[in-house]
Amino acid sequence: MMLEDKIVELAGDDIVIVQRCSPETRSRFFQMGLFVPLLFLLSVISSYFIFSELLSHPLMPFALSLFFAWMLTNIYRLLLYTLTRSALPDIATGITYSKTSLALRLTFVCFISLLISKPIECRLYATGLNEDISVYKQEEKTRQTKKINNYYNAEFNELNKVLANNYYVITQFKKKENERIKTIQAICLLVDSSEHYLQRLRILNTKYPSCWLISLFFMLLLNVPLSIKHTLRQSDYFTMKGLIEQRIVEVNYYAFRKKYSTLFYKKTGSHRSFGGTFEDPPYNTIKKQDKRKFLEEENLLSELYNA
Repeated sequence: MMLEDKIVELAGDDIVIVQRCSPETRSRFFQMGLFVPLLFLLSVISSYFIFSELLSHPLMPFALSLFFAWMLTNIYRLLLYTLTRSALPDIATGITYSKTSLALRLTFVCFISLLISKPIECRLYATGLNEDISVYKQEEKTRQTKKINNYYNAEFNELNKVLANNYYVITQFKKKENERIKTIQAICLLVDSSEHYLQRLRILNTKYPSCWLISLFFMLLLNVPLSIKHTLRQSDYFTMKGLIEQRIVEVNYYAFRKKYSTLFYKKTGSHRSFGGTFEDPPYNTIKKQDKRKFLEEENLLSELYNA
């Protein structure tokens, strides 16, 4: 039971209220909570694939992947909690606002899904991607070498305009040629040592369209808790939560009104209760209407002249 409660707590809702709910409601909260450690595990694996390629240190990738997974999991839990329906009376914001808010949350969940799935996809398609990256490196080295040669050829042409038997020109030729060779070697070394991770993702998404099926699977997987949360909107959990929260709000509101009257009497010597411009304090969702009726100017003039 303790383990079940801990897993339910991961869903981000009030465990005390969940414990008093029906078995069906508790089961749904338990299902939501199971996805949180699953997300953490997938995030650790995914981020480790990234950091192990970018960093050569044996322990740093694992430490960073734990931190990244912890951060991503907490963001996901926060998103789950924001989908909790308010149990207190609230001002209706309109269906357009609600749908826009929900769409933004779903988009962010899909973004988290892609952050997790793409490194795993890169590892699954590693054989083909490594061959593609090798070809890309050769093309990149050829492209960079051509740029370097064009740059130094322009300088060589400038030097050729000077007399060929000039000692200074011959020295400059040798110096520029050595610079050209060293620059090409440095660029080739840089290209070979780089992982080209962004290029790897670009090739993955364009050359291997089947990888998007894996991405879709992760998106659907992380949206399952959101759909479970949606089915709980009319459950006994929110009924009990609403009664408890309303009780807390109303008790504190009336305690505030009592203290307000006491302090007002001490300061002024007269009794006065705290008022407001709403008909349903302390929720303040219904504005008081001015029910006074005013006569027209003609009525006033008629009464004055006919008096």
